[in-house]
Amino acid sequence: MDFMKFEQPTSTRPNPILAEYALGRSSIRNSGELRFLFGTDSFTIQVKGRVHGPITEISVISEQFAPLRALLESRQDVGAIKRAIAESCRGNTIRPLISYLDACQTPLAIEDNPLEVPYLVAEHTQLRQGRQYKDVIIEDRDAFNRRLEHLPFFTLNDLHPDWPERRRVFRGTLDVPIDEIIGRFSTDESWLFDHDRGESYIHDLALAIRDGTAFCYQPDGPIHLVKWGKDFFIGNNGRHRCAAVKGMLSQHSLSVPADVAEYEL
Repeated sequence: MDFMKFEQPTSTRPNPILAEYALGRSSIRNSGELRFLFGTDSFTIQVKGRVHGPITEISVISEQFAPLRALLESRQDVGAIKRAIAESCRGNTIRPLISYLDACQTPLAIEDNPLEVPYLVAEHTQLRQGRQYKDVIIEDRDAFNRRLEHLPFFTLNDLHPDWPERRRVFRGTLDVPIDEIIGRFSTDESWLFDHDRGESYIHDLALAIRDGTAFCYQPDGPIHLVKWGKDFFIGNNGRHRCAAVKGMLSQHSLSVPADVAEYEL
């Protein structure tokens, strides 16, 4: 069975077994390698193969354990693999996939490639965090910008001018509710930031975050937040990502991952 028929997360008629658990988009690399991503908030399953060829590799990434990888040296029962992945996602446990691969004598083992591990962990974090945006509503650009323009916006410098003199404690990378982010530490007057990157930039970024082609979590450029009491203010990085999420309409609370520095009152 061709790997191309395994699953297409972006297909107009996705395979019903795995469509619910598809993450992001399938991708074809320059080498002709095809990749699919599935999973839950707890783990991400990455499946690789060749275009019109067999499945060659399965990886499991989670923040709870070291990345695992199994190399498949021969053609596999694609239907059985799909069922094992679907059962794992449905039960939020990788045990069904482990059992299947053990039975095939291709067990999952700890991935120890020093270049691959940070990439896999970062990507899992992006996908886990990004799932919350899949069903948000994003209005047309003009309505989107009007909403942002009228949202309350505060600067920490105006509210507490002495904040830089206070003791600072780094709290690590946290998921921060977007409603608790109320402005920036200095400058700016609204969530549009004077359209410093064009009138469409924040709206286009919101669409990309919803569609899984852009991510709030970026290991090399995290959102920086300053925490003062119960409120958060954007620091030197991440204002456009925060504004993009601010402009989304959702029935549930949204958050962004950010490096947080708290200043003592």
